[in-house]
Amino acid sequence: SSDLHICYPFRVADFFVLNKLIKESYYCKMRYYGSFFIYFYFYIKKGVVKMANNIVNFTKDSQEEYKIRRKKDYEKTCRVNNLVDDVLNEAGVPFIRNNTHIELQKQGVDLVIFRNGKPVSVDEKYATSCWNRPLNTFSFELASRNNTNNAGWFSSSSLFTQDYMLVWLRASEETLRDVFYLDIMFVEKETIRKYLAERNIDIPKTLKDFTDKALFSRNNKRRELKLHGGIKIVQNLTFFESPINIIIPKSDLRKIAYYECCYHRDPSTPQEMRLAA
Repeated sequence: SSDLHICYPFRVADFFVLNKLIKESYYCKMRYYGSFFIYFYFYIKKGVVKMANNIVNFTKDSQEEYKIRRKKDYEKTCRVNNLVDDVLNEAGVPFIRNNTHIELQKQGVDLVIFRNGKPVSVDEKYATSCWNRPLNTFSFELASRNNTNNAGWFSSSSLFTQDYMLVWLRASEETLRDVFYLDIMFVEKETIRKYLAERNIDIPKTLKDFTDKALFSRNNKRRELKLHGGIKIVQNLTFFESPINIIIPKSDLRKIAYYECCYHRDPSTPQEMRLAA
C-alpha cells in the first residue's frame, strides 16, 4: 500500500515546511489560519502513521490453527444438521444424508435429494460466521490454497456437486447449540453460473481482474473488487487458506432458488416451531 511509503519520521525537511507556514501566516497577517494549517499538517501526518501501523498489525493463522478452526466449524455444522434434517422432513423434502462416505463428502456430496423422482447430489453450505447478526449475502469459494490446484468448491469442475443447499442461521451462542432461526435455499450450481454469465462475470477472467485490480482494506486484512449489482470478490488474508470468494446478494439467490423453507423459534420458548415454505 502506498500509505507505507508516506509514513516517515520527523525530519529536517519538516522544520522548513513549518517555518514556511509560519512565515506565510505572519506576512499575510493571518496568524489564526497559519496556526490552523500547522495543526492540520501534524493531524494528517499522525493519521497516516496510525493507518500505516494498522496495516501491518495482524497475524495470519498457522496451518495448525487452520485445522483447529476447520474442526470447530465441522462440529458446529454437525450440531445444526439434526435441526436442518427435521426442518426438511417437516417441509416434505425427500432426501438422504450422506453420513458415512467421507470421500463422497470431499467430492461435494452431503445430501442426495430427489427432484421429480431423480437423485440430485447436494453440497450443504452454512453461513456459521454470522450466527449473531443478519446476513444479506452468501459467499461462494473461487480459490483456496488448501485445495487441489487452488480451486474453490464453487469453481472446481472435478466435484460431483449439482446443487447447493445454502443455510443462513441465527443462534444464541457461537457454538450453535441453540439455533432459533434457519433459512434454507436450494439452488442449482449451473443456475448460479448462468446468473453470473448474464452479468458478464466469467470466473477465470474475474480472478485475473481480482489479482490486478483488487483493493486492500485499510488494515490490509482483506482485498476486495466490486463488480455489478452488489456482487463482489473478497479475499480474507488472515486465514491460512487465503480464500477468494464471490459474494452474491441473498435477494438475487432467492430469485434463482427452486425451493426455500424457513424455521423460526422464539429463543425464550424452545417448544415453539414454525415453518414457512
